[in-house]
Amino acid sequence: FYVNWSTDKVYIQLPDNTNPSNSQILGSTRQSFFKTTKSGGLPTHITLDGLTFRHAANFAQKAALRTNTGWVLKNSTIEDVNAGGLGVYGTDNFIYNNIIQDNGQAGMIGQGVNALIVDNTVRANNWKHFSTGWDGGGGKMARTDGLYLLNHDTYGNYGAGFWLDVYNTNYTIDGGFFHDNKMIKQSYEGMGIELEINNGPGKVINASFYGNSGAGITIAESSDVIIRGNFLADNLELRNMADRTPGLKRIGIYSNNFKGAQIANSIGTWTSTSLKDLSIKADFNRYDNGTGAIWRWRGTSYYTTNIYSSLGVEQNATKGSVTIPLA
Repeated sequence: FYVNWSTDKVYIQLPDNTNPSNSQILGSTRQSFFKTTKSGGLPTHITLDGLTFRHAANFAQKAALRTNTGWVLKNSTIEDVNAGGLGVYGTDNFIYNNIIQDNGQAGMIGQGVNALIVDNTVRANNWKHFSTGWDGGGGKMARTDGLYLLNHDTYGNYGAGFWLDVYNTNYTIDGGFFHDNKMIKQSYEGMGIELEINNGPGKVINASFYGNSGAGITIAESSDVIIRGNFLADNLELRNMADRTPGLKRIGIYSNNFKGAQIANSIGTWTSTSLKDLSIKADFNRYDNGTGAIWRWRGTSYYTTNIYSSLGVEQNATKGSVTIPLA
C-alpha cells in the first residue's frame, strides 16, 4: 500500500490483484494499546484480565502492549500486530496464561526487574520475516534482573523461540516447551533458546527442546550458566566469539537427556584446553543417540560415554533410552 498524505488517499494492491473497491479492508494507525499519562509514562499497578488485543500499526522493535511497574496481564491474547506483541517493562510484572501469536516481528520483548512470566503460549510470530538477529522470532529480552520464565510454550516462530540478549542476570528458565521454531535463511536461526552475552547467574532447567531448525540451546559469550534436567532432541551449542564481554565461562551441563542430539562447539577459538580454561563442565548426562555422536568438539566426533580421559567431561555419563516430553 501507499499513502498520499497531500490528497488523503491510500493506494492498495491486494495479493490476488482483485479490485480493492470490492473488498472490506481494515486499516490501523494506532501504534500502541495504551496512551502515556500527562507526566509522560504509563500508570503503574494495572491488571488486565481476559482481553484480546490486535491490529496495532506499530514499528519494528516496538511493542503494541507495553507494561509498567506492578502490572498483571493474564488470560489474554495479543495477536496480529505489525511488529512486537508484548513488551514487558518495569518492575514486578506478572504475565500469566496469555497467548501471543501471529505478530509481524516478535511475540515478546522487554527488560526490567523481577518479571514473573508463567504458562504463556507464544507462537507463529515474525511471519513478516524481519531479521532474526533484530528481534524477529518468539521473543527477545535484554538487561533483565530476576526474570523467572516458567512453563513457557513457544513454537512455530521464524527465529528463536526465546532469546536473552545482553546483560541478563539472576534469570531462571524452568520447564516449558521450545519447539518447531523455524529458519528464514540459515538453519541456526530457529533455535529453541539463545543465551547471548549475559552476565548471569542463570539457569535453564527441566525444559523440552525438539523440532527446531537450529540448536535447542545456544550458550553464546555468556557466563555462570547452569543447564540441568532438560530433554533435548536438538543440539546444545557453545559459542565464544572474540571481544564479547563477559565471554563464555563457568558453564555447567548436568543431568540432561539427549535423544539424537549432541553437545558441540560452534564459532570461537577453541584449543585442547578450552573446556578446562573456560570452566565448562558436563556430567551425569544421558544419551540416546544410536550410532550417532554424543559430543562434537573441535572437529572430532565422540560416540561413546568414555570421553573423560579425552575431554575431561562426562565422567558419569550414561547411554540409554530417552523419551522427549512433547507439548
